[in-house]
Amino acid sequence: MSLPPEILEDIAFWLATEDTSIAPPKNLIPLLLLNRETNRFLSSNSNHYLYARIYAAKFDTKTSTRRLGKGRLTAFGLTAELKKRCMHLRAIRNFSFELELIEPAIWTAFVMMLENDGKNERLLLEYAHITHWLKHYWIAISSALEREGWPSNSLLHSACMWLLCNFYPEGDYGRETLKILVNAMKLFSVGAHHYPICHLPWTDYTPQGRAASPPSQEVTLYGERVNLTPLPIAIPATIAYLGIAESLDNKSQLSPIENNLGDTEWNRVFGLVDNNLAKVHTIGSLEGVWEGAFTYTDFTVYDALLRGTSSNLVVHTPFARHRQAFKAREYVVFESPKLPIGDTLHAFLPRRPTINKTPSGIEIEGVEYLAAADLTEEQKEREAVQDVVILGEGHSSWGQFRILGRVRPYDGLVSFLKDYMADDRGMWLYRGYLIGDADGTVVGRWRDTFSPPDFLGYEGSFMMTRRQ
Repeated sequence: MSLPPEILEDIAFWLATEDTSIAPPKNLIPLLLLNRETNRFLSSNSNHYLYARIYAAKFDTKTSTRRLGKGRLTAFGLTAELKKRCMHLRAIRNFSFELELIEPAIWTAFVMMLENDGKNERLLLEYAHITHWLKHYWIAISSALEREGWPSNSLLHSACMWLLCNFYPEGDYGRETLKILVNAMKLFSVGAHHYPICHLPWTDYTPQGRAASPPSQEVTLYGERVNLTPLPIAIPATIAYLGIAESLDNKSQLSPIENNLGDTEWNRVFGLVDNNLAKVHTIGSLEGVWEGAFTYTDFTVYDALLRGTSSNLVVHTPFARHRQAFKAREYVVFESPKLPIGDTLHAFLPRRPTINKTPSGIEIEGVEYLAAADLTEEQKEREAVQDVVILGEGHSSWGQFRILGRVRPYDGLVSFLKDYMADDRGMWLYRGYLIGDADGTVVGRWRDTFSPPDFLGYEGSFMMTRRQ
């Protein structure tokens, strides 16, 4: 070898990273073929440091380093991840639908979405062309609905739906394509009897034995085996369904969902929650004015669904959408005592609780809660939140209402009671997740409060975004 090793390594790095829009470092191949000595020095088996540098130049590492710590992202692990990601992105780019090849590729893309700081998105969109793969994947499922009925409630479907609603390209889908796609999204969104919104039953405030181990997918990440558990498909499907439906109604272009999947989503997916509310909720993230829509259909139609009617009924039945808005105020407890677990159908709070204002927040049944809006950033970061409740007022085409809710510490499920001021409109229980923290989307389902919690009730979907 006539060149000093460090010079040769810098040349190899420059060749491999000259074009960061291409995942595989293919420009490095001629140098590797130069001679045996060069190949031995620059091979991925012997020079992990070089390939770790190449990985960091092509893929996002800032978020994963902050979440996992530098010690988890070793040179060996980054080299292994570079090889894996290049192979998997190539499979998507080559339009493969062979399950053994494409399933691990989709999970790699899903993790890249969670880690995205810009580089990952560019590779997924511009190199792998993942939007084209996803479009054909969901068109195939949507087109088979009348023949095959309800699609399976699989983790792979969930990962693909998360990718779809985060990466569909603006203006890329024609109206006829959207009309086909919306059928599958609609089934996942409103089919509560087939597709739950959470892994832990919404009726449980704390984990019970039957839900201690939610379904998960084992993957390799940075050379280690980890388990992934994305939120059920009903959540991203509702985001996609209502986004597509609005685009069709308004004859407007379909834009990607502006959601930065933050640390709370990472914690949920990687099972890092441990019933710790601070890991699934950012203090103050529910504070403010929210607006959006809820869906519903005729009760007799929904009753037919619960009795086992074909999925075609959902496909061919119109679901109405009504606009609504509310202003939420968030209150927190940092230390015990906190309120006992209340009525399931009343958002885990006491029925008709006594609520009084205090100089620092509110008092519910004798327990003091601090107003999140008045806390300093130092307070929010220093103290571990133990309990979160929300109060507020809003309005829809059905009239004015009050809201009262609580955040479940296991996974951040937000439950709130929507109580119309007009007696004939009743009370409705909303359950969902805040996706994307303070700048994200509250999405999930509502249901009646007359049916017992262990029975299937009358339900619909909803989505709310922060008013800009």
